[in-house]
Amino acid sequence: MSISRFFQLTLFQLTQWWAFLHFLFVMSFIPMVILTSKRGMFEDDPSLYELFVGIYGNFLALLPGGEIVWGLALSPALWLVLWITTGRARILPWRK
Repeated sequence: MSISRFFQLTLFQLTQWWAFLHFLFVMSFIPMVILTSKRGMFEDDPSLYELFVGIYGNFLALLPGGEIVWGLALSPALWLVLWITTGRARILPWRK
Protein backbone atom coordinates (compact mmCIF):
# COMPACT_ATOMS: atom_id res chain seq x y z
CA MET A 1 0.00 0.00 0.00
CA SER A 2 1.42 3.34 -0.99
CA ILE A 3 1.69 6.26 1.42
CA SER A 4 -0.85 8.35 -0.50
CA ARG A 5 -3.37 5.48 -0.37
CA PHE A 6 -2.75 5.16 3.38
CA PHE A 7 -3.41 8.88 3.95
CA GLN A 8 -6.51 8.73 1.75
CA LEU A 9 -7.94 5.84 3.76
CA THR A 10 -7.07 7.57 7.03
CA LEU A 11 -8.76 10.78 5.85
CA PHE A 12 -11.90 8.87 4.89
CA GLN A 13 -11.95 7.07 8.26
CA LEU A 14 -11.50 10.31 10.19
CA THR A 15 -14.29 11.91 8.17
CA GLN A 16 -16.60 8.96 8.88
CA TRP A 17 -15.96 9.15 12.61
CA TRP A 18 -16.30 12.94 12.67
CA ALA A 19 -19.71 12.73 10.98
CA PHE A 20 -20.86 10.00 13.37
CA LEU A 21 -19.61 11.73 16.53
CA HIS A 22 -21.09 15.04 15.39
CA PHE A 23 -24.46 13.30 14.91
CA LEU A 24 -24.25 11.86 18.45
CA PHE A 25 -23.32 15.29 19.81
CA VAL A 26 -26.31 16.96 18.13
CA MET A 27 -28.66 14.21 19.33
CA SER A 28 -27.32 14.45 22.91
CA PHE A 29 -27.73 18.23 22.94
CA ILE A 30 -31.53 18.00 22.84
CA PRO A 31 -31.90 15.87 26.02
CA MET A 32 -29.25 17.94 27.80
CA VAL A 33 -31.24 21.12 27.19
CA ILE A 34 -34.42 19.43 28.41
CA LEU A 35 -32.79 17.88 31.49
CA THR A 36 -30.92 21.01 32.52
CA SER A 37 -33.49 23.64 31.60
CA LYS A 38 -34.77 24.09 35.18
CA ARG A 39 -31.45 25.19 36.60
CA GLY A 40 -30.24 26.88 33.43
CA MET A 41 -27.73 25.19 31.20
CA PHE A 42 -25.02 27.83 31.24
CA GLU A 43 -24.46 28.94 34.80
CA ASP A 44 -21.32 30.24 36.47
CA ASP A 45 -19.82 26.77 36.92
CA PRO A 46 -20.04 25.02 33.52
CA SER A 47 -19.70 21.27 33.19
CA LEU A 48 -17.34 19.56 30.77
CA TYR A 49 -20.22 19.05 28.31
CA GLU A 50 -21.08 22.75 28.41
CA LEU A 51 -17.43 23.68 27.80
CA PHE A 52 -17.33 21.34 24.80
CA VAL A 53 -20.55 22.87 23.46
CA GLY A 54 -18.96 26.32 23.66
CA ILE A 55 -15.68 25.33 22.02
CA TYR A 56 -17.29 23.25 19.27
CA GLY A 57 -19.95 25.93 18.71
CA ASN A 58 -17.22 28.55 18.25
CA PHE A 59 -15.54 26.30 15.68
CA LEU A 60 -18.81 25.83 13.76
CA ALA A 61 -19.45 29.59 13.89
CA LEU A 62 -16.25 30.11 11.89
CA LEU A 63 -17.70 28.19 8.95
CA PRO A 64 -19.82 30.09 6.42
CA GLY A 65 -23.48 29.92 7.38
CA GLY A 66 -23.07 29.93 11.15
CA GLU A 67 -23.21 27.29 13.85
CA ILE A 68 -26.93 26.50 13.65
CA VAL A 69 -26.73 25.63 9.95
CA TRP A 70 -23.61 23.50 10.37
CA GLY A 71 -24.89 21.99 13.59
CA LEU A 72 -27.73 20.43 11.66
CA ALA A 73 -26.08 19.98 8.25
CA LEU A 74 -22.52 18.84 8.98
CA SER A 75 -23.13 15.10 9.35
CA PRO A 76 -25.38 14.79 6.27
CA ALA A 77 -22.92 16.94 4.28
CA LEU A 78 -19.97 14.74 5.28
CA TRP A 79 -21.94 11.57 4.51
CA LEU A 80 -22.83 13.00 1.09
CA VAL A 81 -19.19 13.82 0.34
CA LEU A 82 -18.15 10.32 1.44
CA TRP A 83 -20.86 8.77 -0.74
CA ILE A 84 -19.76 10.79 -3.76
CA THR A 85 -16.03 10.08 -3.30
CA THR A 86 -16.11 6.45 -2.10
CA GLY A 87 -19.49 5.12 -3.19
CA ARG A 88 -20.56 4.48 0.43
CA ALA A 89 -21.81 6.93 3.04
CA ARG A 90 -20.57 4.85 5.99
CA ILE A 91 -23.05 6.26 8.48
CA LEU A 92 -21.81 3.68 11.00
CA PRO A 93 -18.02 3.96 10.57
CA TRP A 94 -17.10 0.61 12.15
CA ARG A 95 -19.13 -1.36 9.57
CA LYS A 96 -17.45 -2.36 6.33
